[in-house]
Amino acid sequence: MGVLHQRVLEAKEERSAFQQQLLKEYSLPVVSLTLNLPGGYEDYENWDAVFEKAIKPISKDFCNEVQCHHYRLGKWGPEGFWVVDIPIERIKKKTMKIEETHLLGRIFDIDVINKEGKVLSRRDFSVEGRPCLVCDKPALECYRGQRHELSKVQEKIKEIINKGLSSDE
Repeated sequence: MGVLHQRVLEAKEERSAFQQQLLKEYSLPVVSLTLNLPGGYEDYENWDAVFEKAIKPISKDFCNEVQCHHYRLGKWGPEGFWVVDIPIERIKKKTMKIEETHLLGRIFDIDVINKEGKVLSRRDFSVEGRPCLVCDKPALECYRGQRHELSKVQEKIKEIINKGLSSDE
């Protein structure tokens, strides 16, 4: 197992433990934000600006329902957490809309976790998974099959970042 892969696994475990802590403390759904930055956030000079842009629509959409929020720099990059007191279906629909409509949304990875600790997927709402950045096939298939060189994926992400940060959104 490579060093990067090990770091990703450690970050997931660390994030999951924090999510479980929030679920236990509040008994409410948790919104968890990370950024899709293959290779590691350090490879992207504007990762912090992207994270700031990601926080805004989530905080805005749930401003009256947030019981707690927390931001931190995890092992694999910036992370945001919101404990939200509205029905889980509304939360997931709002977060999917952010991912689909925001100029940088393709880089946002917004998970919604129910009170029992289950992550809701797009399939739970009969919505297809997100397309690959490079070839438009299902992203999960390309990721699992490692179909594209890291440099190609990073190039696409940097294009999205440059376009997204140059707008006023």
